[in-house]
Amino acid sequence: MSPGPSLICVLQNAIAGGFCLGVKVSVAHASGVALWACATILGIASISKTFPFLHNTLILLGALYLIYMGLRSFASGLSGVELSINGVESPKGRQAVRDGFFIAFLNPKLAVFFVALFSQFVDANNSPIDSLVMVSTAAFVDALWYILVTFIASLSNFRNRLLRRIRYIDCFGGIVFIFVGVSVAVSWIK
Repeated sequence: MSPGPSLICVLQNAIAGGFCLGVKVSVAHASGVALWACATILGIASISKTFPFLHNTLILLGALYLIYMGLRSFASGLSGVELSINGVESPKGRQAVRDGFFIAFLNPKLAVFFVALFSQFVDANNSPIDSLVMVSTAAFVDALWYILVTFIASLSNFRNRLLRRIRYIDCFGGIVFIFVGVSVAVSWIK
């Protein structure tokens, strides 16, 4: 629930594309979270220790994807196109859903969370049902949170006010994405 690239991604899509698109992005994000939960249960912590190159590659890919999204968002904000409330062009659904998934799957913060914390609750003696409950709980809580954010962001009055400021929101979101991506890349290089 902490503010970061995932929240910005969901907000931008919910504001520009409405509730339905926001829900799709939220579910795609939850799918990325579920994938991390599955990977943790299947032993990603030990794989990361055995093959640090794979872990480092994932972190670098996440940083590059954040920078890419930041540049795209910032360019959108600088485009100078004034959006009318009724004539807003929705983001392309597939692209938004893809962004929702990859912002979760390539997010280094989620990687650290699942490898460091979630893996502590994984036991080799867990039944497949226990594992399924753990993965489902992580995905459900994530989806529920971002659907709530989507609901609030797409409320008519709130959304209309935000749409008038979408250029600034896109620029700010782009700066945050770029900053986080560069920070991750720099810490990876060290």
